[in-house]
Amino acid sequence: MKKLLIIPIIIFLCFIAQIFYMGHINESFFYNLTQTQNPYYEIKNINFHKGFLNSKADFTIEDKYNLGLISKLDFKFNNNYFSKFIAQGKLSNPFKLLDDKLQNKELAWFKIQSIQNDLNV
Repeated sequence: MKKLLIIPIIIFLCFIAQIFYMGHINESFFYNLTQTQNPYYEIKNINFHKGFLNSKADFTIEDKYNLGLISKLDFKFNNNYFSKFIAQGKLSNPFKLLDDKLQNKELAWFKIQSIQNDLNV
């Protein structure tokens, strides 16, 4: 009887452990993404809020040529190995003249999906 009770407890603990592991992997992926150096743009206002099943992150990209192009990227990471998407996000519009034409001033939406240990964007 005790063995039958131990098996679901072990499965539950493994599920909880993979959630914490995926949260750590998502956080390191995000910080690796934002530490990229580029002569054309600068990444500012880096925020990462780790949650239990989901984590949220955002940052701002500004051009280095004083053209006034500023875009914000928002991410929602799923901290579950079995979820369909690793992350979902949206890119805000850096061009003022398109604000009237775009819904919610968003230029693009994206989803990152894992396919056999490779990333598909």
